[in-house]
Amino acid sequence: MVKILPRRKHSSPWPSAVDAGFLRLLPSSYEKIKNFYGVLERPLSDLNPLMMLVWRTALSLHYLIEDEVLYVVANWRNQPVLWGPPIGKRVGLKHIRRAFELLRKIDPRNRKPVILYFSEDYALWQILIESREFILSKQSNEYIYDVKKLASLSTPEYKKKRNSYNAFKVKYHPTVHPYSPKLAAGCIRLLDRWAIQKEPRVRLGGDKRKFELERFTCAAALREGIPLSGVVATVEGEVQAFSIGTPHGRAGFNCMFEKTNLDMRGASAFIFPEFARSCLGKYSEINAGEDWGIEYLAKSKRLWKPYRTQPTYSLCENLVNPNKRTD
Repeated sequence: MVKILPRRKHSSPWPSAVDAGFLRLLPSSYEKIKNFYGVLERPLSDLNPLMMLVWRTALSLHYLIEDEVLYVVANWRNQPVLWGPPIGKRVGLKHIRRAFELLRKIDPRNRKPVILYFSEDYALWQILIESREFILSKQSNEYIYDVKKLASLSTPEYKKKRNSYNAFKVKYHPTVHPYSPKLAAGCIRLLDRWAIQKEPRVRLGGDKRKFELERFTCAAALREGIPLSGVVATVEGEVQAFSIGTPHGRAGFNCMFEKTNLDMRGASAFIFPEFARSCLGKYSEINAGEDWGIEYLAKSKRLWKPYRTQPTYSLCENLVNPNKRTD
């Protein structure tokens, strides 16, 4: 079982989800959901059991295991959505239909419920794109990086990043540490500083929402002692950058949070390659998450030269011309 600091309140803040049969996702739920993700040949987007645990409070995550299939529902923009498609060894179209039934049960007023984070690796992908019963829509892009290339910064395309990396190293003489809970307090101080620096630059809409959610979630994960791993850079004993996450699938690592002192030029160019170096020999790729449909964020992720991008999709029912198919 994942061990984190205990929290007192375990009652659900979302009664309609409980009435639909869902249970609040808690640290004790980790063992119940992890095997559903573990049997996947390739991970779905950046979803994994520890990611769900980290984001459980911000998204009010609840789960239901029914017919050996896992459903995870989130409160997103004040509406219930499935935070990833149903998963299980024998998942079928009937479980997709059941997911929409459950979403309508939670909120009968929502006439167009949505399931998020489909990818081409999903077991039912081919059936869904050929079906007229459902509609897949582009949601976002996720960015996947080659660990060896990122760790070395040796190719011509990384020239600017390499120069920034070396300049930061020469100017600040940083020390790199493996992340551990002992460093959490310093990381929280940096997170608070980053938030002060970042907030004036944050725009309204999706950017503001991402900023607030990520700040809250990262702070909670650090305070609770959730077993994340990664690297932390200190300068004169104070944390100035960190990059942390969790193993993702069989050969990848999911970078959940990366924060730097924005007043220290080159800190980002330093910490991400150091993070990649910590992955050498253990993982072949790093998933740095999605761009949330925010153009400046997409641009910054592209500057790190991903070796592939992975589109994610949302799914809704085709209410105009369903032409339902059988399983």
